[in-house]
Amino acid sequence: MRSLGYVELKEESNFDELEQSRAYHIDYSWVKYNANGRIACNAEMHWQATNSALISPEEFTSLKAKSIEVNILSKEIRLFSKVDNAYLMILHHGLVDNWFQLRHLIDLAVAIRTLTPEEIDSLKQRLSEGKMLTCFYYGVHLCRDILNVNLDLKSPVSLPQYKKYHDAVASGKLVGKWSDNRSKLYYYLLLQDNHLERIKALIKFVRYSIREVKFKMKKSS
Repeated sequence: MRSLGYVELKEESNFDELEQSRAYHIDYSWVKYNANGRIACNAEMHWQATNSALISPEEFTSLKAKSIEVNILSKEIRLFSKVDNAYLMILHHGLVDNWFQLRHLIDLAVAIRTLTPEEIDSLKQRLSEGKMLTCFYYGVHLCRDILNVNLDLKSPVSLPQYKKYHDAVASGKLVGKWSDNRSKLYYYLLLQDNHLERIKALIKFVRYSIREVKFKMKKSS
């Protein structure tokens, strides 16, 4: 990445003790600046599907086993299937980013429209098993109401306080880091499928917050 002109955005990687790196628990971000000092390109590498603060129904432990071989320009490479890509995108843009950027909704709309009815059924089954149906249908309804894109998918689950969620997304006030706006936790909990999942998610978030405090204390000492 450095040879391509990128620099570490957070500069908190530690390859001697990987799990002690903050980048391991959130994302490993690299940026390239233009002549005016603004970010021209941004690349994020993820050690896991979400981050350590959040519940994740998917861990990056068997990526190769879940990939498929495809030929692009006569070269053989391995990629996720369309269903796997859509699932991981919903997990990250929905659970982690709370659908708070228009590009997240655009990604969702494009992904769903490239799937066959059979693939959509397979995706919904995986989302149900991962307790992510509520998260998914918040995104579907936001696509309809903000992008004016109807994905023709009726929600089988209730969407608590959808109007409030819609207004928060439309306002643009909650775009950015979790550390800059702790109220994002409230919307993250709304995305959970039921109260039990919300309690589990809250417990994990509190544990992560305690780890963060210890990490900062260790770093400053």
